[in-house]
Amino acid sequence: MSTRTKKNVKPSAEAKPSAAAAKPSTTAKRKSPSLPHIYVGRVEDDYHLTKLAKTQGDKSIYKLEFITATGRCTNYIDDANKHVVFKNNEGRYIILRLPTSRSPSPKSKAEMIHRCAVALSKKHTIGTKNVQLVKDAILIQSCAPDVDLTAAQNVLAELNRELQKKCPELHLKLAPYYEYLEPLKRYGEHGHVCIGCQYYNTLILALCRPSGCISSIEMIMIDEGEILINSKTDENEEGKKYNKLLRAVLSIISARIPGVEFFKSTAINPVSTWLLLEYSNARIEEGDPFIEYVNGRRITKEIIQQYYALDKNSKIKLIVDLNSENASRSMKEFHKLVAEERGEVKC
Repeated sequence: MSTRTKKNVKPSAEAKPSAAAAKPSTTAKRKSPSLPHIYVGRVEDDYHLTKLAKTQGDKSIYKLEFITATGRCTNYIDDANKHVVFKNNEGRYIILRLPTSRSPSPKSKAEMIHRCAVALSKKHTIGTKNVQLVKDAILIQSCAPDVDLTAAQNVLAELNRELQKKCPELHLKLAPYYEYLEPLKRYGEHGHVCIGCQYYNTLILALCRPSGCISSIEMIMIDEGEILINSKTDENEEGKKYNKLLRAVLSIISARIPGVEFFKSTAINPVSTWLLLEYSNARIEEGDPFIEYVNGRRITKEIIQQYYALDKNSKIKLIVDLNSENASRSMKEFHKLVAEERGEVKC
């Protein structure tokens, strides 16, 4: 029986056990996770991709459609990230590259697929929203909600006829953001375009002139029955009761959107809070510090102003139930706002 030794090292007369041999290992060697296979997608076979007329700054916007295990999935994405990964109806991961002027080399394409596969092997940390998978690639995991706006649009047409008796150049518009080709003032429009929050298909209710939309409320679908709203009015158009008008219209038409039961709004100033409480019959979300501050008193403009004066970063979370009672109340408010002679809205 021969003994193998390291080169230039003599074996000792008495072999001593090593520390590792003397003490049993307590840590099991972890296996590297197996990498999922990612298939290169084929247009028409695996997905449909349509470039939209609308752009976001210097970015192009695309409509992406594919079939999943639960049905058709639609997303609206820009080309800030050139690669998209999704899971099809057979459970396979598909990767596609959005159209660009240059095609990647086979080496860079293989590297991107490998990087995505490594990230997918750790998918338990990613969640269920659309997310940045790796640099220059996003993972599509949720779909744009399919909302039937027919009934809401019919009501909006009636409201437009009444509005234009007072202000012929103003009109109301309800559509997903990607359908707005005209200039649009939108909350957070200069901020980061969130990959996971369905930025492009968010529903927008806007008040517009022929030159562009000057005030808007965006509706973000959060959970079943719930929407979150954000509002924005052009600084040059403030003081004309446009936000008040849109909030009344929102309450009227939302009752006609299937599945929508209430909306939440975080009011960051006393005016927004008062409008929602007084004209939209809002209720304060349970646990909001403003409830403790009110302490059972009747809520007035003065109390709201005092609360916001305590801290310039004050916010009040409000909920508006979208039901026939509130819709009827808001309709009366709308008539008052757009009355031809004494209406508060300024054209």
